[in-house]
Amino acid sequence: MSATCCIPYFSRRECKNAKPGSVPGVDFEFPSVATWATSKSIDSSGTVASGRGGSPNVALRRFTISELKSATNKFSEVNVLGEGGYGRVYKATLSKGVLAAVKRAAQQSFQGEKEFHTEIELLSSVAHPNLVRLLGYCNEKGTQMLVYEYIPQGTLRSHLSRRATRPLTFQERVEIMVGAANGIAFLHSNVNPIIHRDIKTANILLTDDLVAKVADFGLGKLAPDGATHVSTVVKGTMGYMDPDYYMTNQLTEKSDVYSFGVVILEVFTGRSPISKGRHIAVEMRTYRKQGRMMELVDPTIKGQFDDEVMDQVIALALACCCDLPKNRPTMTKVAQELKAIANAGIAGVVLTTGSIDLTTKASSPITGEEDLYGAMVSEGDSLGNTAEYEDPTMITTRIDDWTQVVPR
Repeated sequence: MSATCCIPYFSRRECKNAKPGSVPGVDFEFPSVATWATSKSIDSSGTVASGRGGSPNVALRRFTISELKSATNKFSEVNVLGEGGYGRVYKATLSKGVLAAVKRAAQQSFQGEKEFHTEIELLSSVAHPNLVRLLGYCNEKGTQMLVYEYIPQGTLRSHLSRRATRPLTFQERVEIMVGAANGIAFLHSNVNPIIHRDIKTANILLTDDLVAKVADFGLGKLAPDGATHVSTVVKGTMGYMDPDYYMTNQLTEKSDVYSFGVVILEVFTGRSPISKGRHIAVEMRTYRKQGRMMELVDPTIKGQFDDEVMDQVIALALACCCDLPKNRPTMTKVAQELKAIANAGIAGVVLTTGSIDLTTKASSPITGEEDLYGAMVSEGDSLGNTAEYEDPTMITTRIDDWTQVVPR
């Protein structure tokens, strides 16, 4: 089914004075993951193992269909944790009572044997405290499943809903963003960067201690040696997708940065990325220029921060959402800046401004932005916006079937 897309547009004048990739107060290099491309093998039993080169030493278990059928109580509806374009995710109880999440591919999401094993190798090659860990897989009798560690507190999105048990505090939100940024920066730090391609609050899971774990990075793309971008069929979720990627089909690490900027805005405003035909980044940029930024901030966290610190958060988010990819900060710099903001929030101090102007509230409108953005909004955009966002049992799907909103 085709659909007109909801992609926000920002005037290039907004970013022209920004130093490429700059974020205030940042001078930090993220540690790189070792080269893994030639260090994995899949033996005759189907076990994936890491080898030389300092790559993570991971051996994944190959599950049988009968094992996972038993672990999920015959893939019972009661055990469904979520559903999207890829298929369903089930809560499973493995041997010795170990909990896991089983992601079962829908028929239309099946990959070829080589592609599926490549994805398994990719997932097994990365290990980080802020990435969901892959435990094993199943590939038999026309069934493809991935088995992940179980993350008990579910998605970040559900914790932003009005139906959440309690609202997250300002400090908790900052710390969650720090963790998620660290996980994504780690993916990007590979010799061949792993580009997630579907960063959103529904793909950030929380432990009991509210530690962020980025999920579904297996849907991403691996950038070849020396490549500046990957040309690929556009996939992602409406509202989070990088407009430049959508228009050019050229995927880069900065595409993830854009999506993460939207996530930051969503987390601190408690608003859906698209609401009533307007994108949260467009809305916030306008309100901030007019000195009305606090009107969009989630009222449940007001009084928990200095306004200057919140302005730093919003400035960072808008820098990530810059129209020009080259002027967006790297995820490494985003992670470092968020850590500084977290420390500032604890100490109650105000961060100094750097290469991004945090104080100027220009009064001039963004010429042409509203007309272009309005023309790109579909009549059905509300399917993945306000109504869905208020209901934590619903999740948005990816662009290839984004008009569907399915119950979890």
